[in-house]
Amino acid sequence: MDVAINHQRQPKSWSRLLRRLLGCRVLVAIWGTLLAAVFSVAAVAQSLPADPLIDGESIQLPARGSTPVGFTLAARFGSTDRFGQWPLRVLVRPSASSFAEDRRLTLRIEVSPESASPIRRANHFEVVVELSQGARQFDETFYLPKWFLGGRPRVRVFEAGQPLAGYDSDIDAAGGFLTRKIDELQADWVASAQGRIAWVASPGSPPLSDARDAADVEELRVLMVSMAPELLSVPNLLSDYDRLTMLVRYGNDVGLDYLTVEELPEGWLGFDRSHIWVVSWSTLDWLQANRPASVLALRQFVRCGGALWLTEAPSVDEVIGRFRETPVSPPEADEADADAANQGVELIDGERFPNEYPFPIPSLGGAEQWLSTDLVQANRALRDMLLNRGQGLGRSPDQEIGEWLRSRERDEGPQHSARVPFGAGLIVVSTYQDDGGGSWSQWRRMLDRTGGHASSVLTRGVDPIVGDGRFWNWVIPGVAQPPVYTFLTLIAIFVTVVGPVAYLKLSRMGRGYLMFFVAPLLAAVTTLLLVGYGLIADGLGTQTRIREMTLICDDSGAAVRYWRSTLFAGVRPAAGLRFPSDARVEPYYPGDFDNWYEMRQGDGSPPGSIRLDSDWLRLDQSFLPSRQQRQFVGYRPLEAAGGLRLFAEDAQQSRAVESAFDYELREVVIRDSAGDYWFVERLAGGETQPARRMADQQLAEQIGDFYLRQLPASPPGMFRRNSSMGTRLDMVNLLATSEMFEKRIPPQRIAIPEGELEWRLRSNLQTRAGLPLGTFLSVADPTADCIAVESARVVESIHYVMGVLR
Repeated sequence: MDVAINHQRQPKSWSRLLRRLLGCRVLVAIWGTLLAAVFSVAAVAQSLPADPLIDGESIQLPARGSTPVGFTLAARFGSTDRFGQWPLRVLVRPSASSFAEDRRLTLRIEVSPESASPIRRANHFEVVVELSQGARQFDETFYLPKWFLGGRPRVRVFEAGQPLAGYDSDIDAAGGFLTRKIDELQADWVASAQGRIAWVASPGSPPLSDARDAADVEELRVLMVSMAPELLSVPNLLSDYDRLTMLVRYGNDVGLDYLTVEELPEGWLGFDRSHIWVVSWSTLDWLQANRPASVLALRQFVRCGGALWLTEAPSVDEVIGRFRETPVSPPEADEADADAANQGVELIDGERFPNEYPFPIPSLGGAEQWLSTDLVQANRALRDMLLNRGQGLGRSPDQEIGEWLRSRERDEGPQHSARVPFGAGLIVVSTYQDDGGGSWSQWRRMLDRTGGHASSVLTRGVDPIVGDGRFWNWVIPGVAQPPVYTFLTLIAIFVTVVGPVAYLKLSRMGRGYLMFFVAPLLAAVTTLLLVGYGLIADGLGTQTRIREMTLICDDSGAAVRYWRSTLFAGVRPAAGLRFPSDARVEPYYPGDFDNWYEMRQGDGSPPGSIRLDSDWLRLDQSFLPSRQQRQFVGYRPLEAAGGLRLFAEDAQQSRAVESAFDYELREVVIRDSAGDYWFVERLAGGETQPARRMADQQLAEQIGDFYLRQLPASPPGMFRRNSSMGTRLDMVNLLATSEMFEKRIPPQRIAIPEGELEWRLRSNLQTRAGLPLGTFLSVADPTADCIAVESARVVESIHYVMGVLR
């Protein structure tokens, strides 16, 4: 009986054991899946190491708990505090060893309006990602044109126009950028515009994130103190052991970036994050041999308006030879050189420090009551020192600090530095060897020589956040304006017809009651005529007015192209606008805001969308509303853009001009190395034409005509706002008249603020009434890359082509 019972229980025991084993396998499978997911997320998170160029938020997709559809994606953004080129690094890795097929993905970056300022300009972005079959990963950095401060990004991935499930970061924008104080917004605004310096460490230096002691980083304390003398009151300034701590803690606060040669970008828009780059001559040699793409990008950055400090250079002539440019003028000596040198001597001998706003913290004069002096993103301790300027300033420093700074000085003066113009930018050369971190006098002198090139806004002449009244000096005349006399005529005809004519006619017919129908009908017809005339007068298509300059910088045809374009559409173009993807494009606004509080108000319009692919930067139609004028400024580097060669044609020393351009030039004026002027009426692309010598009277007339042709001027009746509230947000004017720049910018340029190329053109054609030796000037039709709408009609435009001869 017992045996029978045992035989009956045995199958139940085996079934229970089997169920337990199966349960364990399920648990093991579940835990394995979870662990695999965790490790895969961790792998993605670790796949984007710290990047000094992209120091913002990192996002991993697919979201936790979602199943990958063949790939994982990591995106890291640059800092959102400032405006300018917003770096986005995208790393895509396949779930298997390689991508199984070609795929085309679209990353949509949506910015919450509540997190940005101005709130109405929180644009969305779209980035195209091409995955190639067999590739092991996709790793590329995109530079998004950011025309607002702040911004909380949300990333979504689309394929074939459909969102991929699980590939949505869905970031909560609560507690966004607008919770920041007004003075912090102002600080971000000004810090974006001027005074940021990037130091390139010598080859072999470890990244700052990997540095462990002072020996791992180069000596930058004197440079930091010259940028922000408030650091003189930091207790551990003189401790060589704390040199690394000083750089890590205060470097970003005072506007100093520290990068190794391996961390340099390979596209010129990546260099646009800083206004001045500091490179030694030996490091430049190493980069030329090992990272030529970064050297080209650096050259393009300078060409498009940036500043480069070359230290330990052998001579100015060798710098000119390296960059292969005939300078537009001899290396200039600043008027402030003597003052800067004397200030350095006074600083060391008298142990006194100037009680002024230090670079990069300009004094904005009478604007102090509204603009915070905190122009860097400082921590609380440094911010207190910036606001309470009595600490560390206006009094003698400790004897130890004086001795330390005195030990850094050497027999170095203005003869050891020079300015070399290059394109729209500037190279400041220091020929003092073995600088060992430099001295106060050296850095202040180089800063004085840099002048307005320390500010991207002053160099380019446009503020993409607020804008200014100079918008109105380059508009399309006659459009979007009511034809007053035509409208008055139509209204007079309407009054006459509805009044005496219609009423008398109907009264004689005995049908006066029809006036209740005839009057509204005639009013509707008149209204349609008014609207129709307005549409016909302005047209239904798109018009554009372009002011373009192409500056040839060397004998290889390397150039910078600048253009300022105004667009008007009777009906907004469905395809939107397009610009070259390698150009820095900024909108030029008319100055709509009187104060920072207005920027927090939205107008209810949907945000615009900007799409970036390999060839074009595309702005959707919301950037060009119907019957409104919109303006954009662009800078683009060009390689092998063309050039002119002047040569003797025969023994009688007559001259001929050979063109390497692919478009026609008109009214070509050339000044040779001997100072003589030559003229060619028309010169087709690739053609050679004889040139005739210009008489002095003909030269004066030709140069004067060049300057007056399509001169930017506001339309009649348009006055620039001069109220205190209106001028407070004029960034160009505030910087040009600030203590930082007022002695480094010609007074004439302060009176008429404009970009570097505009100022150079004005000074040559108006002030000097001539051209520098070995240069030329001509006009041509606007090029296709500057026409944002292909079908647009170009009106009242001009294209200056100028530069050095081959």
